[in-house]
Amino acid sequence: MACSQVFNWTSDADSSLSEENSPKSKKPRRRCEWSVLRQFENKKEAEAYLKEEGQWIYHCKYSTEEGVTMKYNCRSSSACSAKRRLILKAVSSIVELHATIEQHDHALKKQKGISQNMKDEIVKLLERGITKPKMILTELRKINETNPTTTQLKNFLAYYRSQIHPPIVSLGALQALAENHSQIPSTLDQPFVVHSMFNYEDKSFGILVSTLRLLTITQMTRLIHTDATYKLNWEGFPVLVVRVSDKNRTFHPTAIAVTVGETSTNAWIKQQGTFRARLPMGEFISFMLSQTKDWSEQRDPIHENHKTFAKVPIISLRLETDAFNWNKSKPSTRYKTPEDELNIRHYFVAASGQPPLKEDDVKKYLRMNTNKSWRTFDSYLASTTRLWMVKFHTNQMWTNSTCGLIPHVLVPFT
Repeated sequence: MACSQVFNWTSDADSSLSEENSPKSKKPRRRCEWSVLRQFENKKEAEAYLKEEGQWIYHCKYSTEEGVTMKYNCRSSSACSAKRRLILKAVSSIVELHATIEQHDHALKKQKGISQNMKDEIVKLLERGITKPKMILTELRKINETNPTTTQLKNFLAYYRSQIHPPIVSLGALQALAENHSQIPSTLDQPFVVHSMFNYEDKSFGILVSTLRLLTITQMTRLIHTDATYKLNWEGFPVLVVRVSDKNRTFHPTAIAVTVGETSTNAWIKQQGTFRARLPMGEFISFMLSQTKDWSEQRDPIHENHKTFAKVPIISLRLETDAFNWNKSKPSTRYKTPEDELNIRHYFVAASGQPPLKEDDVKKYLRMNTNKSWRTFDSYLASTTRLWMVKFHTNQMWTNSTCGLIPHVLVPFT
């Protein structure tokens, strides 16, 4: 009898199919061991505590015999062994905070942004008056080894200022803020809005801030200097700084103003990035008030190092020497004695770099300034920069002499 042999073959497909059909072994559940960390009077306090820690994120909620359980995972990794849970008692309002015995076992992640301790240090520097990013970074290097980048610092400053001084986006809100500071104060150094203008039809406005002391200084002079700087602006509108000069040729700021009429349309200026410090309107008004207050207090006579508004020029040895040397060089000068002004003599001096004066130059200067017959700005510029006219008092009041349109200190010489 013939004997037959049977061979059993197993394919890879059959093997994989059997693996799929076989039941998978369940991963053993990891049980956490909990300990009571602390208790709170209510749920709100407990949630605020976890939020302040900044390490936990809400995961789920379920009910037990004890009450409602709210579970929190580690913010860095849900697989981390460290966890928190809140037990809301069913029989009372007490909330228990439980913590796992296991500690954080995930890889440490690089901290994003500025730490809270660093933010507190920055706020302290701001309160001390250190507001520029470069100055803040310089101070931080003295107390910390690792500091935020310039971009991080600028972003934090922008956010912090927006929270302290919320932006104003309407003329109505801006007008209300100006009116709140428009009452005339009883003290000399208290800043207030001297004048404000709002036009809702063309959406224009203007605000002027000063103090009573600074306004009093303004009345002591005949000339007011106004300048706009593009380093400080609000929404593209440059700030106007109002100043006066005393007899000692020293500038004294007396007011700050901003108006939509002074906006710049110069594309080159904007492209060069000269609009550097864009302030929210709430902070800008605060800046105007605080700055004028500082200017005013610096001119209070009760302070030892106060800035005096000179009503009489101070004649120094250097100034006398310069006047003597200038007279010794025999400059090109002419003079006239007006018949209608007693003890007054008009001296005409050629400007620096200009040829010697002729009689026709003096007559042309007097004629154009008397009749104001300039037809173009170039003709006005040529007339005013050709020579200087010194109105000299020949008596003991010589210190009141003036040069051109701007008062200058004059030293008598023989």
